[in-house]
Amino acid sequence: MKNEKFKDVINGLLTYFNVPADAEVNIYSAPGRAEIGGNHTDHQRGRVLAAAVNAEIVCAAVKSKNIELFSDSHGKIYIDLSGNLNIKNNTPEALICGMLEYFNKQGYKTGGIRGNILSEVGAGSGLSSSAAFSNLIGTALNHEYNGGAIPALEIAKAGRYAENVFFGKPSGLMDQAASALGGFVFMDFGPDEPIVERIPFKPESYGLTLCVVHTGGNHADLTDEYAAIPRDMKSVAEFFCEDFLCFCDFVAFI
Repeated sequence: MKNEKFKDVINGLLTYFNVPADAEVNIYSAPGRAEIGGNHTDHQRGRVLAAAVNAEIVCAAVKSKNIELFSDSHGKIYIDLSGNLNIKNNTPEALICGMLEYFNKQGYKTGGIRGNILSEVGAGSGLSSSAAFSNLIGTALNHEYNGGAIPALEIAKAGRYAENVFFGKPSGLMDQAASALGGFVFMDFGPDEPIVERIPFKPESYGLTLCVVHTGGNHADLTDEYAAIPRDMKSVAEFFCEDFLCFCDFVAFI
């Protein structure tokens, strides 16, 4: 199945774009993620157990002058790198602009890519399609222009920056980090630099399967409701003269 998916994504690239015969085509992938424990604790500097899932976004790409993408979920995506890179709304273009700005601020190289994207991570499915998309773009920029030298956690931080500043969603780092790191992972966001520990756990070894049920619902338009949660949590933390709930005195809180 995976080989067929890779053939399809390459064929799409050749169908939608003019690709030079001598161009080097690379395939990039980023998975969706599931929360195992610690919902809404990452943006409060708490602890999280999360896992990447086997639903992924894949992209066949070549270097280009600008960002030129065709996505089965979003259609045509185009960004003129010599034009406006300050797009701030809840669109894929905004996430890309956020990734570009973060990489540039950190001294990493950026440039154009021409690519075809196929996604198994449905928008609004609860598997964090936006984090997977950001990681996909970050991974492509990393390998096309930085020789693969950017650490996975740094790509995740770029994704969080893009989500917070450009996409308008005040998320923590769990979604992006779980997707970027892969597998089961424990993350402690209390320190300034998160403590990350990979967990060697395979559900199938214990007769377990993680199932995602298609309920027919969609939370793609619930950004405002999501934003209310960290805002409320911060207001409670401020009552205890702290910036985040993680640092509040537990006994006093109870």
